[in-house]
Amino acid sequence: MLIGLPAGITGLIAAGIMSAAMSSLSSGLNSSATVIYEDIINRNRKESNTSSKSLHHIKLIAVALGVVVALSSFLVAYVSGNLLDVVIKVVNLVVAPLFVLFFMALFVPWATSRGTVAGGLFAMLVAVLIAFVGIFGITALWIMPVALVSGVLSSMLFSLLDRWLIGRGLLPGK
Repeated sequence: MLIGLPAGITGLIAAGIMSAAMSSLSSGLNSSATVIYEDIINRNRKESNTSSKSLHHIKLIAVALGVVVALSSFLVAYVSGNLLDVVIKVVNLVVAPLFVLFFMALFVPWATSRGTVAGGLFAMLVAVLIAFVGIFGITALWIMPVALVSGVLSSMLFSLLDRWLIGRGLLPGK
């Protein structure tokens, strides 16, 4: 009676799975490095770089992100719970705060960039407190809605505060 796949086929399947995982990791690192460079570093620069210099910086950022990801993999042993709980917690740490940024840009015309970023960071803090501290006894399934609502409300408050401070001349405005 045959119990497994023929010799060689198992290795091909494992190689296919590994290549798909490496491809996903590579594209994620490259896109993250490009976004970090273009949206954060390059936007705040006064002089522009050549294409080769920009590519060099993006490669350095990708290497740094890869090192951070590789080093953080050593912390997986300290994460408690089953795989589904861990995936729900980790995915919801970023999804709700990211949606706060989109929600504010699309539906709140008086939102400011500083207020929106502060609200997104607050939503991430709320998500972390729910996921890993267990604040108020809220389960992992409620991470996204609670973080989203708290992020949108805090973004609105921070935007109002930002506009008030700009109106008083206490913060530079655009």
